[in-house]
Amino acid sequence: VLATIAARPGQVVHSMASPIFSVGEAGMSQPVATIRIDRLLVYLRFARTRSAARTMIEKHSLRRNRERVVRVSENVAIGDVLTFARGDEVCVVEVLAIPSRRCSPAAARECYRELPRG
Repeated sequence: VLATIAARPGQVVHSMASPIFSVGEAGMSQPVATIRIDRLLVYLRFARTRSAARTMIEKHSLRRNRERVVRVSENVAIGDVLTFARGDEVCVVEVLAIPSRRCSPAAARECYRELPRG
């Protein structure tokens, strides 16, 4: 059973069953797709394995929406911006879609958009 929580439009609300909801224009709550950040890094091919993603997070080289990620279990939603080091460069990407599994490199690139640094 999901609890209905009153909120302003655009505000993200957590219910008792822990799915994340966003309150839309008409005041109706709509589910927002989220995924654990370690899984997303693997699915989008930024890390080869979840343990490699964990290492990236534990080294404090990953930020979500300009805030340092401290737990591998943090959720990422569509529209979030991830900043991380890849080789010698800093990558800034916006999540456009959440894949259901690890996919080909071409399909993974369709799920995010690289943003200019700065």
